[in-house]
Amino acid sequence: MRRALVLILAVLGTTLTAAGQVTLSVLPQQLNFECLLGVSCGQASSNVVVTASNGQALPLVSSVTIQTPSQVGRSWLLNPGGGTAGASIGVGVDPTGLAPGSYQGFVTFFSNQASNQATVNVRMTVAGQAQLVPAPSTLNFKFRAGGPPPPAQAVTVNLAGSNGPVEFLTNRFDPDNLLSITPQNGQAPGASVQFRIANTNVSPGQYGISVGFLDSAGNNPSVGVNVEVEAAATFTASPASLAFEYARGGTAPPQQVVRVTSNDSVTFQVRLTGTGTGAWLNVPTGARTTPADIPVAIRTENLSAGTYEGGFTLDSGTASRQVAVRLVVTEAPPRGPRLRSANPVRQAFDGAAALSAGTWVEIFGEDLAPVTRSWRGDDFSGAAAPTQLDGVGVLINNRPAFVSYISPTQINALAPDDPNLGPVSVVVTAPDGERSNAVTIEKRPVTCALLAPDSFVANGRQYLVAHFTDLTTFVGPPGLVPGAIFRPARPGDTIIFYGVGCGPVTPFLPAGQIASGLTGLALPFRVLFGGTPAQVSYKGLYANFVGLYRFDVVVPETGPGDTPVTVEVDSTPIQGTRYLTIAP
Repeated sequence: MRRALVLILAVLGTTLTAAGQVTLSVLPQQLNFECLLGVSCGQASSNVVVTASNGQALPLVSSVTIQTPSQVGRSWLLNPGGGTAGASIGVGVDPTGLAPGSYQGFVTFFSNQASNQATVNVRMTVAGQAQLVPAPSTLNFKFRAGGPPPPAQAVTVNLAGSNGPVEFLTNRFDPDNLLSITPQNGQAPGASVQFRIANTNVSPGQYGISVGFLDSAGNNPSVGVNVEVEAAATFTASPASLAFEYARGGTAPPQQVVRVTSNDSVTFQVRLTGTGTGAWLNVPTGARTTPADIPVAIRTENLSAGTYEGGFTLDSGTASRQVAVRLVVTEAPPRGPRLRSANPVRQAFDGAAALSAGTWVEIFGEDLAPVTRSWRGDDFSGAAAPTQLDGVGVLINNRPAFVSYISPTQINALAPDDPNLGPVSVVVTAPDGERSNAVTIEKRPVTCALLAPDSFVANGRQYLVAHFTDLTTFVGPPGLVPGAIFRPARPGDTIIFYGVGCGPVTPFLPAGQIASGLTGLALPFRVLFGGTPAQVSYKGLYANFVGLYRFDVVVPETGPGDTPVTVEVDSTPIQGTRYLTIAP
């Protein structure tokens, strides 16, 4: 029983091994030798290659086992004496003195560094008169597991030493039932036998099969069949699902693409799935070959609002892939500009949800303007700023504001003069007269805010934007903002702050006018450095600007380091703590 199991494993070239151990394999696994008595019955050999699973050139030893012995007192199968894994090794036979017939044996290769043996089956046919000669003596097939079979191959059976005819029957050792042989019997010479792969649903690997041709005299020459089975073909579609959105009356959503790939050339069919899918889903159906890109588009005609679900199938015959498609159709969005619901209007410099006459505000929403641009010199009327840019305007409490910047999502505007206080409305007007939704914001007498952007935050402190009188060097720790020049201020230095919304000036200047000359705040104004009052040499609108305040402040005697700066307008402190760096 044990010897039978060894024979089966030897023919299959299979050995059970533990995970991680080095194993041996050999190709080819079947060798066939033939000789015709009196013509070609000398020594012969053929090469095999033994491979170690770790790829190393292991030393090998070999042994010979004779299944069909001779009667000449010696072994007809020659021991190659070992060799090296990865190199060719000659396996030879010596049929000298043998009677006609079929002889079988095998050569086994060993290594003390491997966990198994690699075996080569050897069949030698000694032909006398009227010997069957199948040709070729070796066939090779290669295919993918589960895939289509390779083309059939033919073996022609002729005769040696006789004109025949000789009847024969085929016989084979094929435990995995891989082969189909037709016809299974015939008459030599000239018989053609077709070899086909009948079963591709097998595990990847190497298979060795022997097919004999038996005549009435007991001669049984054979054909060796080597079968290489590769891993099954992959068939993938990516992405496996698509989502589209479409607003009625708008532009159709952009086309998307599904990429279909495999590790071999695979032909597949594209078919729509789902009831009524073809009414809204545009996918080219029919046969395609990998690799292929499947364009997926939406038919928008006559679609009502709602959710549509469908898709398509990619079928290769051996594998199928589903691609799901979801379409959400909404009603057409409202026309005209729309202000957002969260913080639609805020004051510049501090982001407060409040404004005052002559302050700058930022307005946010959708479709606020058809273009993006800032005001230019030709937009002004003398010293008066424009109330519209390309037909886009802003109404605050139903009074035109002064517009400096427009874009589809943001507008910057200066609030107009207006004695009314309390809740006021803000509306954006479009070039075609459409108006946005109105939002409400609190209007106060003064909403003074100093310039202190997020870029001036370091180590958890908000620094104030302050220039020295060269208007180039900033007050602050060196390196506060990359690319800008900073240094600490010293007591006695004059530095300049900037603000918006800080109240009326004298002489009076209407909102939206370019400031010219010197002005002064009409309300009391005070600056404290850590509680120490500072001298303010100028407090008013910045000349040649619109709505921008300038404060020239003399740094008082105070301690060194980052010092909190407090600003009061009409005895009311500006919200938030801001710092300036003072030198010793």
